[in-house]
Amino acid sequence: TATGDWTVAGEVEVDGALITGANTVTMAGKTDIDGTLTISNGGVYDANGEFDATGGTIDQDGTSALRMAGTVTSLGSSLDNAAGTVEYDGGAQNVLADDYFNLEIDQAGTKTAQGAVNVAGTLTVQSTGTPIYDIAATTTTVTGTSTIAGTLNINGSGVYDANGDFAASGAITMDGTARLQLSAAGSGVSNLGTLDDAAGTVEYDGGTQNVLADTYFNLEIDQAGTKTAQGAVTANGTLTVQSAATYDIAATTSTVTGASRVIGTLDIDGSGVFDANGSFNAGTGNINFSGAGFLKCKSSVLSLGTMNTDAGTVVYDRTDGGTQNVKPDNYYNLTIDGNGNHSIGNTS
Repeated sequence: TATGDWTVAGEVEVDGALITGANTVTMAGKTDIDGTLTISNGGVYDANGEFDATGGTIDQDGTSALRMAGTVTSLGSSLDNAAGTVEYDGGAQNVLADDYFNLEIDQAGTKTAQGAVNVAGTLTVQSTGTPIYDIAATTTTVTGTSTIAGTLNINGSGVYDANGDFAASGAITMDGTARLQLSAAGSGVSNLGTLDDAAGTVEYDGGTQNVLADTYFNLEIDQAGTKTAQGAVTANGTLTVQSAATYDIAATTSTVTGASRVIGTLDIDGSGVFDANGSFNAGTGNINFSGAGFLKCKSSVLSLGTMNTDAGTVVYDRTDGGTQNVKPDNYYNLTIDGNGNHSIGNTS
């Protein structure tokens, strides 16, 4: 057991048990844990060299921290995922696939997940040095709060699944079919920072949630409960409202460049505007108007689903001179606009 702060210039090998207590143990050289490392009572184990706990055990409690700046080979056969923080604070590092309690990404350089990362507590990407947490094409699942002050990078088929509050003052970059899944209730998703609007999907999949005013690429509304737009929402790609989910644009404007698909319910309140510039398909979904709102359709309308006829206006507004078919349906207000050719069928 450490009786004060230690600094070790060389290497250390633990075959039995090393207990930091409420002290800071700083290792300049390699750490080899074959026994048990216990970081307790707010203590810190600061490994600046290589860290290898193959066959060993790491126990933590309270606000204890394991900091690693070098190559991390293994976090042992049993990493404590009920307390404490594991911090990667070197340059370019691999973040091992494991179950953590709190996980922190700090200092300049890209820290890349090597597989599925599960965080039972919080995940923090700090701002110092603008570190990058790159989950690559893996999945990171966070039960508690996610705080992104640096950069979160989601590549390929990667998924960042935030089940707790989410706040980003830094950057979120995506490519391919990357997904950012947000489950926090109400205003638990407070900021998306500088969000990539050229690739990837942001999914709101909690219960009752606020959908932040922002520019997305693909936007998906999923799971039971009403997700309410807090201001102007733009989707440069597609927008999908999945079954059982309700997307309420309230009295704001949602603009979609690509395809709009409503399998659940689209609520347009007051003076709200849903501006579908790509194809629109409500299939077996519902469109609810509760005021003088607008559903504007610039491209093909495949289905208007089940639409109420006691409020609202549907506008066909193709502007490129091409032909747009007016879907046979029952409307409240119907407006034909733009300079396209609008073919009206059996519409009542």
